[in-house]
Amino acid sequence: MNFKVIGGIVLGCVITIICFQNYDTVDLSFLFWNISVPRILVVLIVFVFGFLCGLIYKNIRRIKK
Repeated sequence: MNFKVIGGIVLGCVITIICFQNYDTVDLSFLFWNISVPRILVVLIVFVFGFLCGLIYKNIRRIKK
């Protein structure tokens, strides 16, 4: 198997385990908004945001070359 495929599977399993262990709700405050959301949602949103930032950075570097 390809290293990227194995890494993706391992990363997916780790994220799944972290999500299942964090069912509690947390209070998020941003400027004037205060909301209560499950910690699972916060972890997944941060993971997806980081993943998308990495993809954008990779594509920008590829375009500049």
